[in-house]
Amino acid sequence: MKIKYYCLILILFFLTLSNIHAQQNRVNWEVYIEYDIDTLGTDRVQFLNLQDGELVSIAVDGERYTLFSNYVLYFDRSIRAVRIARPDGLVEAHPFIQLGAARRVDWIVSEDKRLIAWTLTYDSANGLTTVTTVSNPSGNDQNLILSDGPRTDGARILPVAFTVENSAIILDSQPDSIGDLAPYQQYASLFQLSLIDGSITPLLGEPSCFCAASLRAGQLIRLSVTSDFTGFDVNVYDLVTGEARLIQSIGLVNYTQGGDILISPDGRQAIYALSQVEINSTEASVRTVLMLINLETFSQTQLTEPRNSYIYPMNWTEDNTSVLITIPDNNGTWKVNLSTGELTTIAKATYIGTLIL
Repeated sequence: MKIKYYCLILILFFLTLSNIHAQQNRVNWEVYIEYDIDTLGTDRVQFLNLQDGELVSIAVDGERYTLFSNYVLYFDRSIRAVRIARPDGLVEAHPFIQLGAARRVDWIVSEDKRLIAWTLTYDSANGLTTVTTVSNPSGNDQNLILSDGPRTDGARILPVAFTVENSAIILDSQPDSIGDLAPYQQYASLFQLSLIDGSITPLLGEPSCFCAASLRAGQLIRLSVTSDFTGFDVNVYDLVTGEARLIQSIGLVNYTQGGDILISPDGRQAIYALSQVEINSTEASVRTVLMLINLETFSQTQLTEPRNSYIYPMNWTEDNTSVLITIPDNNGTWKVNLSTGELTTIAKATYIGTLIL
């Protein structure tokens, strides 16, 4: 018995060593985008090896850069195709997501990076048809989960987010193309589709206004503009208990564009951008503040002073005490301290995330 016991200990010891060795051999690559590096609007994808400082740069004509598996997923505008860029400098067509006869493609990636969902939109004389598919990173387990249409009401389906544990997917039914005109992503009628039994259920409070929303940590946050256009009320729905709470606007006059809500991983707070847009005869002027939502006291406060541009919250960092942001038409990444509201430049390019290979 002692021999078997010691053999088991040795096996566990070597398995632990093997796991440690494998983790030590993994490399973290930070990914940045430098936009509009020439007059053609070319972008530069930058992979920074955090182990040895190696920098790999790739010039692409892309948009909607997304980290998935071991690559950057993006849409190539020049050839209208879904492509991938890797830290070794390789650029190629995505192995299983392509437009084909479709007019557009939209995708989302699960929080744990284990699943991807994409929706293809098709035009025909009979109306719009959308087809949504879910797959693992390798593409060998593709499941068509929803085919909608043809529809003559001009609405299309858009993937929004996966739920906790990836048991369902949240989708939106919204007017086609209108969302592309808004500075922040907006949603019209959110619903949940079970990946277990295929059942469809409207989310709490849906359909709603064509406003911003975010889902994380079992919560749905929905903005709704006030009747007197003094900012946004914040609607908080607990997707587990069904409880609904309303956080009233603080009363910023004519701040009627809000979105890019970012809920912290622990579900205790959230941040969103709130913009005032004034249009005169020659151009539009934009002023944006960041709003901080306390999801424990159900209150919201103005975090930053107005800035003359749109602002896009990207990631929570430093144990949820800071948020990384980007500013359109300004290459770079900034950090906002939640205690002071101060902005600090941390990179000259736009931070996308980190790949672990």
